[in-house]
Amino acid sequence: MRIVLLLLFAFVAYYGWKWFVREYSLHGRPFLVKTLLIAVAALLLVLAVAGRVHWVGAALAGLLALIRMALPIAIKSLPFLMKWRQTQAGNAESSDVSATPEALDEATALATLGLQKPTTREAIIIAHKRIMQNIHPDKGGSDLLASQVNAAKALLLKLYPE
Repeated sequence: MRIVLLLLFAFVAYYGWKWFVREYSLHGRPFLVKTLLIAVAALLLVLAVAGRVHWVGAALAGLLALIRMALPIAIKSLPFLMKWRQTQAGNAESSDVSATPEALDEATALATLGLQKPTTREAIIIAHKRIMQNIHPDKGGSDLLASQVNAAKALLLKLYPE
């Protein structure tokens, strides 16, 4: 019986190794990391079932493997890290000339805030707040749009002081 089990193990190991080498050549290091994490988790499961490792220790080790796989997803979903990544990559939008306050005229500023010609100071402030709640850079909005809206508000507040 032991010889049969040994031959079965050798057969599985041989074909498993051939499969591993083929997949590693196709996918590279990420495949290696995932395979090692799965192998360690399977080994811990077998040891926990056999009573060689406490189940809490095996669960904690499995949790570490899960965190290793889920960490890149969590990093991508954090807004402040996305903002940092955008600033590191450099915004091509920020070089746009139309974002400068000097390029604005009254009609463009009114259109930017969604207002019409006879307007009041309070209407300008309310329109600015409403728009900035949606496009603020801290909430994943564009720096360019926020600077355009701020420039429009500044110009209109100068033109309509009261």
